[in-house]
Formats: sequence, C-alpha cells, structure tokens
Amino acid sequence: NIGGDIILRMASFLTTTHASLAALAAASKYLHITLHSLVEAERRMLADSACTKLRITEAALAATTTELYCQGRGLTDAEGVWLMHHLNTSGCLERLTTIWLFSNKLGDRTCRTLASACRQRTAAPCLRTLWLNNNKIGSGGMCALADVLAVPACGGALVELCVGENAIDDAGLNALQGLLRLDSFGEPAALPQLRVLVLERNRASSVAQ
Repeated sequence: NIGGDIILRMASFLTTTHASLAALAAASKYLHITLHSLVEAERRMLADSACTKLRITEAALAATTTELYCQGRGLTDAEGVWLMHHLNTSGCLERLTTIWLFSNKLGDRTCRTLASACRQRTAAPCLRTLWLNNNKIGSGGMCALADVLAVPACGGALVELCVGENAIDDAGLNALQGLLRLDSFGEPAALPQLRVLVLERNRASSVAQ
C-alpha cells in the first residue's frame, strides 16, 4: 500500500543518509590525519633546512641566551617563519637582546610571525638590536613590525633598527614614522631608546624618505 511504500522509502533514505554521514566522518578523520602528517612533514623539512644553513641544532638554537647571529645564511621566508616560531615557542625570544638576520631572503611572512610572537607573549622586552637589512621585506612586514614595536614591552629597549636594502615603500615608512613622533622631552614616544635607524635603499619615494 501507499503508506507502507512511503515508510519503506523513508527508511531507505534515512539508512542512506546515516551511511553517508558515517562515510563522511571517516573521510574527514582520514583527511585530518593526512593533513596533520603533511604539515608535520613540512615543518620537519623546514626545521632541517634552516638548522643546516644555521649550522646549529634545534635544541642549541632554543638554548640561545642573548644574541642570535644568523646573517648571510640564505634563509628563505618560509625558513624565517619557522625560525621565529621556534624562538617563540622555546622561550628564547624573551631573552634575546640582539637579532642579526640581515643579508638573507626573508620577507613579510617572517616579519609578521615575529610581530605576532611578540604580541602573543609581550615578548622581546630585552631586544636592543634588530638588523633585517638586505632582505626582501615589503611594507606589509614593516607595518606589522611597526605596529608591535609601538608596544613598550616589545620596542621599549630597542636601540638599533636596520631595515635598509629591502622593498619597503611609502606605506611602510609612514607606519615607521608614526613610531618616531617626539614626546614632550624630545624623544621618540614609542621607541625612547632608539639611536640608530637605517632605511636607505628601499622603494619609498624621495618625499617619504
């Protein structure tokens, strides 16, 4: 009869739906495990590549006390992102007074990761020297750094900031200019200890420079 047919069709639909949901859940779990494995493999590859270039192990890098000299090692932007993340999660970033990363191939992602790490932990309270010149940093990275350096716990101790020979245009320099506004004592309000600022050979207009 019609009623029985409808019941059978509904039962068939529900059975199919439950089976589909079960299959979808299984596929989702498999996809999650696969993606996690791929992400971990990518992280491991970047870690190995960066540590090889830096000629240091992950453990030794995490144990770095106050000075990090990684200039001229050919670090890519992706490796720079890994490095900033590792310094942050290991607690090393909070101890550093000097970071030399000039003459690499770092870009905006590295700067954004550094800025994010500082903001999350209110880290880098001791940072006095930050050299990022001769990389591939654009205004996106510079704006991210300027934003976080405005926080006293991140930029309050900074004495030297070198970002010359990059790809920073007017937008990036304007963001940095905001940090250099003088307070009533004639000192930069956001960077009171700043004494050295290198901006030469970027892409900013002559007016901005």
